[in-house]
Amino acid sequence: MPMHAMSVFKEDAFQIERPNEPTIGENLHVAPASPALNSPTCTPGCFSGASHPTGSPKEAGEDEESLPEILAGFIERVDSLVVVVDGRTNTVRYLNQIARQFAGVDAAVPAKSVTVLSLFGATIVEQLTQEGIPTARRDGCWHGHGVCTTRSNRPRDLRLDLYVHKPAAGDGIIGPYTLVGHDVTRHREVANRLKDERILLRTIINAIPSAIYVKDVEGRKILSNATDIALVGAENEAAVLGKTDFAYFQKVTAAETFADDMKVIQQGEPVLHRMDRLLDFADRSKWIETTKLPLRDHAGKIVGLVGYGRDVTDRHKNQERLAVLSLAVEQSPASVVITDTQGNIRYVNRKFCSLTGYSVDEVIGQNPRVLKSGEIAAEVYRDMWQRLRSGQPWSGEFHNRKKNGELYWEFATISPIKGDDDMVTHYIALKEDITARKQAEKERQLLEVQLRQAQKLESIGQLAAGIAHEINSPMQFIGDNTRFLKDAFNDLFKVLAAVRQLKTDSEEAGAGESAGLARVEKALQEADVDYLTGEIPKAIEQSLMGAERVSVIVRAMKEFSHPGTGEKVPADLNHAIQSTVEVARNEWKYVAELELDLDPALPPVECLQGEFNQVILNLIINAAHAIADVSKAGDGGKGKITIHTRALEGDWVEIRVQDTGAGIPEAVQAHIFDPFFTTKGVGKGTGQGLTIARSVVVDKHGGKLAFETGSGQGTVFIIQLPVHASSKQANPATP
Repeated sequence: MPMHAMSVFKEDAFQIERPNEPTIGENLHVAPASPALNSPTCTPGCFSGASHPTGSPKEAGEDEESLPEILAGFIERVDSLVVVVDGRTNTVRYLNQIARQFAGVDAAVPAKSVTVLSLFGATIVEQLTQEGIPTARRDGCWHGHGVCTTRSNRPRDLRLDLYVHKPAAGDGIIGPYTLVGHDVTRHREVANRLKDERILLRTIINAIPSAIYVKDVEGRKILSNATDIALVGAENEAAVLGKTDFAYFQKVTAAETFADDMKVIQQGEPVLHRMDRLLDFADRSKWIETTKLPLRDHAGKIVGLVGYGRDVTDRHKNQERLAVLSLAVEQSPASVVITDTQGNIRYVNRKFCSLTGYSVDEVIGQNPRVLKSGEIAAEVYRDMWQRLRSGQPWSGEFHNRKKNGELYWEFATISPIKGDDDMVTHYIALKEDITARKQAEKERQLLEVQLRQAQKLESIGQLAAGIAHEINSPMQFIGDNTRFLKDAFNDLFKVLAAVRQLKTDSEEAGAGESAGLARVEKALQEADVDYLTGEIPKAIEQSLMGAERVSVIVRAMKEFSHPGTGEKVPADLNHAIQSTVEVARNEWKYVAELELDLDPALPPVECLQGEFNQVILNLIINAAHAIADVSKAGDGGKGKITIHTRALEGDWVEIRVQDTGAGIPEAVQAHIFDPFFTTKGVGKGTGQGLTIARSVVVDKHGGKLAFETGSGQGTVFIIQLPVHASSKQANPATP
């Protein structure tokens, strides 16, 4: 085979990377003439796109002897692998130039030294062995596909044709056969790209949230995306294709859409953004914004239409709801005011007019300050505008004045209204008349004050017995010591009387000095003057201590029960705790030792001191009861109550009341702050102590009340309070 035969392989046509690695052409079909080619299952062989050397009529004047040479030369130059294999020995008898280049076999190398395995690889050999040869043995030929790898490790997709030259002998072994390999890699790649593009296009169409469909000239759908399939209520596209709208919508609806279709198809007039109401067989209606355009072929002929439908049912419903909402706002029992960003009124509803006495015309364009009574601090308005201008809503109370001068209270929630660009365009205020509620609140607050005083008196009454005992003990030794002093001084008076008598006797008769002195001596001995001299100072000291103790108790009781002003004022919490501890001494001294760990740098805290004292008292009593329960169940020893105070970062303080009781059972931990919940026996608790404590700390002071507990490890209640009443929204930070 001359080497110039390689010139027929064009790189642009066959994508040959190197001269010795050609890409096999796609359209060649080689079949040497043989009896098997005339079998019912195999068609006569041919060279696709070339003359037909087998089966072609003989040309006039053609040299009959040159035909094999012409055929051999053509096969040698063909752009497919042509391999002839001896079926009995399974050796290669011939391979053409392309097959040699594909296998990297030099022209000088004998064909018999090449194997089918080296040509096509193990996968194709296994395919030929298991499928190709058995089929060709039976039918005379076999057609299949396989993948092999070139010497540059590039996978190639081959269409394989196997033809048997001679039928199998009696032993079933076939004779020589021809194996032709056609490289269809490029064809497959193009087909796969087209398939991928179709998938991509279909994916995009299906991802469009609007209905996309194509109809033929009869109004039948030939394409429908996922949204359109869902719109008509079908399960899949197959259930839609070939059908008109009459299959899915009621007759009246379908007739209207069909008329539109024919107008677009027959007259070429598009339908643009029209609102259609579609009614299905279940009487469900949908509003669709429809666009239909004529579909034309390459010659400009209308062959159907392309439709686009956007489901605007929700928008239509929103418009209906907006109309209802407008009526609701106008007829709302709450006042509704809408202003521009400068605060000028743009809308008020009926309730506003009936409440304030102003008409719509009187307030439109006005500022809501026409309602100001002057009784709301300027800081409230500054805070309101600061929050609104930062895009945040504001809620609060106004004490306003009606047109007739009457004052009224209202609770207002004002919110920014933002446009699509997230910029504030207006403000809306929803305002509720709370005048009656404020009056009721005043009455309730008065009752609460009375109730607190009653509760305080009740607590004092419960402590009265203990306080009496506390006062009685020092008073007892004060009385005893006083009586002792009385008797002692009586004796001393006798001594002094005897001394005075001695002096008198001595003055009257010098001789009686010895008798008088004897009487003085006797009196001194009987009075035990030395003993009196030592004990009288002690008795006096004890009396003074007792008196001081009584003073401390009385002072603590007075401070604890002070009614306060009803306003938060700076208070020394350390001193308040000390006073409360004294008042509660009789509750804890028999069951526990009480230790105070008070931060001397604790700042004054703005609080309701009387109510704070009540909280500390409740926690001390609870701690004492918890320790008493453990003491009764154990060895009767004393427990320990510890009260810590400390300052936290961020203008907060913390108070901890810790006990060595049994801890709070897990089953009741979630309920300990519930009103009237108690684990104590009848007559030992009302279940209000911790409820009141939580109300005082959290609701009235903006603080926090929590607890830590563990079975057998005791409990610690943690109170955190803001130093300033205005800082109650801050978060405490532990230093």
